[in-house]
Amino acid sequence: MVITDTNGYFYNDVIYGRKYNLDICHNTIPYNKVINTIFYITIEPDSNNYYEFILDTLLSSTGTVTEKKNIEINVFPNPSDGEVQICLHLPANDSKVIAKIFNTEGEIIRIIPFEKPNKDDNYLIIWDGKCFDSTLASGIFYVNVEIENRRIASEKIMIIR
Repeated sequence: MVITDTNGYFYNDVIYGRKYNLDICHNTIPYNKVINTIFYITIEPDSNNYYEFILDTLLSSTGTVTEKKNIEINVFPNPSDGEVQICLHLPANDSKVIAKIFNTEGEIIRIIPFEKPNKDDNYLIIWDGKCFDSTLASGIFYVNVEIENRRIASEKIMIIR
């Protein structure tokens, strides 16, 4: 976690070229908890190691903020040598629920829709550890569960072959 000063500046002497997820908070409350927004920054290393970012997005919210429902996601076995079960508990939902599997570069590996939940509001999918028909090498992957293009839960998956 990086905390800025009152002018919005921060210093970090260990930053690497890659895609970073940026969570913006106000009084320790993340804005994505309020407006379901996720920001991504891609950092490409240069010879001077100087980085400057200007976010020209105005964050505002109107209306009332509702508390998010109790959502639980479980991935097992984790780590796995291939097949992984992704179980989601999501109370009372009629929308289409999908899982997006990403690699550490932020590339989408697979999109899998969840079937209708059982009587206990549990959803279950099985990911075969593949990118379509290609077996993936060992590595770390991430699953984002989304409803109507909004991320509601995330979990890290480790594949060891």
